[in-house]
Amino acid sequence: GGAGLSFTTANATGGSAILTTAGALSVDRSQASADAAFTSSGGGVTLGASNVAGGALGVTAAGTATFNGVATGATMAIRSSDIAIAPTAQLGAQGTTSQLSFTSTNSGQTFIGGAATGSGGYRLGDAELQRAFANGISIAAVPGQQGASVTPNATPGVVLDTLTLTAAQNGQTGATAANIGASGTLRIQTPGVLRVVGAVKLNNANSGNRFELAADTAIEAQPTGSIALNGASGLIGTLALNSADVIASSAQALSDVAAAANLKAASDRLGINDGAVNDEGYFGAGGIIVTIGNSLYIQNSGVSAPAGTSDFTGRRGFTVGDGGFTVVAAGTNRVKIAINGRQVSTTATGGFVTGVDLIPRVVIRTSTGQATGQATSAFDPLSTINGCSILNPDSCGVHFDDPGKVARDVIENEVEQMSIGQLLPVALVELKDFEGFADQPLIDEPVTGAGNDDLYAIDDSQVCDAKRKDPPCK
Repeated sequence: GGAGLSFTTANATGGSAILTTAGALSVDRSQASADAAFTSSGGGVTLGASNVAGGALGVTAAGTATFNGVATGATMAIRSSDIAIAPTAQLGAQGTTSQLSFTSTNSGQTFIGGAATGSGGYRLGDAELQRAFANGISIAAVPGQQGASVTPNATPGVVLDTLTLTAAQNGQTGATAANIGASGTLRIQTPGVLRVVGAVKLNNANSGNRFELAADTAIEAQPTGSIALNGASGLIGTLALNSADVIASSAQALSDVAAAANLKAASDRLGINDGAVNDEGYFGAGGIIVTIGNSLYIQNSGVSAPAGTSDFTGRRGFTVGDGGFTVVAAGTNRVKIAINGRQVSTTATGGFVTGVDLIPRVVIRTSTGQATGQATSAFDPLSTINGCSILNPDSCGVHFDDPGKVARDVIENEVEQMSIGQLLPVALVELKDFEGFADQPLIDEPVTGAGNDDLYAIDDSQVCDAKRKDPPCK
């Protein structure tokens, strides 16, 4: 009825427990060997000390879904306009609950993580979500605030704030041992804009763990926001981002990119870090897969190279492990890519592949394309990685001085011309009149000839040319 229903105990030992009302619904204890469903079409649903289902457990509330104790099922689905999970509550159990899903029906914004304080919207705080346990957890927001793609000051449908969850290790047991399983997935999705504003961590992760963000319009990450999957020995697992546009940058950089004349201008702007240096960057995981329909922009969070230099090794923005960084072009048009980041490598200097060396390690493919290499037809020719052209990485770092620099030098002070004399020595020659010999030369022998007469022979065989007048014919 419209006044609501309240149960101290509601058991169904031989089947399912189905409780529905138009008003508020409250159940302190329930036990169902099969499924259990608690629905309020006009108010909230409150589950108390213990509510256990052998099959699926579902809660549907027009108002707030409130949990004050243990609620478990083989699968769990909670759909409401808001949620409240008390410190005494436990939702799901490792080893029992395979999937736990939260769905916001609120027409306003959905806030995940953080303190979950404030009024309005759907709020699932960090501490509340730490009381959820299943092999996989998903959070979805129905159409509400959708914002606009790569647009400054757009209102996000989902705001993801500070959040720290843990994953179970293989063989680890216990209902509350970890929030997700050893190979489980944490997924958050919205039809609008999803904005990351706080540090989000999945700790104790394994190679089989996945963290998925899906937003039809855009995924944005602000400088205060980050996502990292951390294992016992460093980054591990897979971070998957799926949206028309993905951009990680400051608010000012987002505004500048939106107004950029072309991709080259956008890439240059994203190469400038206008905040604190963050070597880890916005995203970190063993492998990162970004599926986009339009564009992917990740601002440099590392050191900005001085103007006029070609050192791109200090650029940061993401850190990826052995799984590498993959871009999937899901649309029919060429996607725009301007990203900055690094990859962990035990053989690289400093332990990371950076700068232009990262380019051949990034996979760019279509949704049905190859798993390695780069499909050049899938992305804009002006696309860059760490400020370097993807199509022509060899040209990156080549810097030519301006040939006009010398011509533009200015003579500050005019200097009076100085006499420096003759540059080359000149030999002086003195000419004098001939005055004759002071004494006559001595001739001891008479003159008997005028040289060797054999050299004066006449060629009698010469043919006389009548037309020749000099010498005359004889």
